[in-house]
This record gives sequence, structure tokens and C-alpha cells, in this order.
Amino acid sequence: MFDTLIRFVYLSPKAGFYDTYPRRGIVGAFNQYQVLDLNGFTQNYDKSTRTKIWNFPYYFPNRRNEYRKHRLLHDYHHREVIEHTFIGKLISTYLLDSGFKSKSALLNLESIATLFHPPTAPVLTAPHLKRVESRKGSPPAGLAIFGEEESIEKFQ
Repeated sequence: MFDTLIRFVYLSPKAGFYDTYPRRGIVGAFNQYQVLDLNGFTQNYDKSTRTKIWNFPYYFPNRRNEYRKHRLLHDYHHREVIEHTFIGKLISTYLLDSGFKSKSALLNLESIATLFHPPTAPVLTAPHLKRVESRKGSPPAGLAIFGEEESIEKFQ
């Protein structure tokens, strides 16, 4: 078994930053490995960069959020992992961010291999089923790309 920590970072210019779509996309990508009656991946909301006034420690939510962003980026860049002992978590605790919120998962070799190498078509097909061949084609030669309304309406 391997003690595994999976991180992702979404970077964007401030004008186009909207964290809901990338976060949902990553969570949706990991949902394919989840089964109702077995283990699955969950998001660690305590380490995310969404801080509110009603979340502990209840003070300076904007400053905590900025500090948490910098700390997460630093940990991501330097691949720092918090120790699992009480003393290790206590040492990694900073003023505005706790080291006790980090969670990891235990994965065996097959699970890690599945994450890095998802099953492909030769693995998933049954031996007695023929594959349906397909090919990509180019668009028709007379297709109008730019033009007047009359030339566009004749293709509708």
C-alpha cells in the first residue's frame, strides 16, 4: 500500500477566473473510479481555497484565503507532504492555516496504475465482438464559411 496525496492547482488570470467549472471537472474525472459500496475519492474541502467567515477560525477570511492559496501553491511546487504524526502536523501548522486538515489515501499498485494508465479499447472489448471501424472525414467542398444571408440559407 502507498500513502498517496493527489493535488491539483487551477491557475488563471483574475479576469477569467471561475473555479467552479475546473473543480467540478476534476471531481467528475475522479468519480469514474467510485463505486457505491466501495471506496472512492472525495474532495478535501478543508484544504480548498474557499474560506468563509463562518468557518473556523472565524477571523480574517480574505487574508486566510490568500495565505492558503500561497501555501497550497508552495506545497504543490515543492511537493511537500505533511507528516502523519501529531508532532509532524503540529510543526507544519502556521498562524492562519492548520496542518491537521491534510488527508491522504492508501492506494495499492493496481489502483495507482489505473490512475496513470486508464483502461483502453483493447482491454475493454470482449474477444467475440468486432470493433466498428470509423474514419474522420473532411467537410463538404461547397460549405460556406463566410458569406451573405442568401448563401447561408441555401444550406439550411
